[in-house]
Amino acid sequence: MTKVNSVSHPRGFHWVQFMSPNSRRRWIYAVSYVVVFHVLLAYGLPAAVFWGLALLAGVAFYRIQPADAVAVAGSLVLVTLAYSLALKVTGIADAIYYRPDEKLSICSDVHGHNAYIPGASVDMLMPHGDLQSMTTVKIGVPHQVTYRIDSYGFRNDATIAARNTCSWGIRS
Repeated sequence: MTKVNSVSHPRGFHWVQFMSPNSRRRWIYAVSYVVVFHVLLAYGLPAAVFWGLALLAGVAFYRIQPADAVAVAGSLVLVTLAYSLALKVTGIADAIYYRPDEKLSICSDVHGHNAYIPGASVDMLMPHGDLQSMTTVKIGVPHQVTYRIDSYGFRNDATIAARNTCSWGIRS
């Protein structure tokens, strides 16, 4: 039986004290890279751009010091949080949508097609209808639109369970 030299610490046991300096460096790099990877996921970048930036971050983390890796990851998190806050405060986060379809649309694996966020409700002023984007003539008229989404992700003013109707259909 071997005896492990214990190091007394005023706050008790710390697993870091049993790690070698190289192990600590690898953990710092790994955690920093995972943070950067997940923050990049939040931006919703095209796949080629995302994987290019992820590869660039991996190469950069291989070349820099652990403190710099933590600084890169931390600054990316702070910039992302500041960007998100600025979008919410200025109202630009909702202004990019000209109709609720884009704002509420999600890919539903349950239904096998796009649906809306279940239970959502949005009142919004649309600057123009769909035909405006198909012509250069100014035919757009601003109008108020209300979307009420049921618990299944479909646009209904009343819940489906409250109706006494039955729908039949054929799925091809």
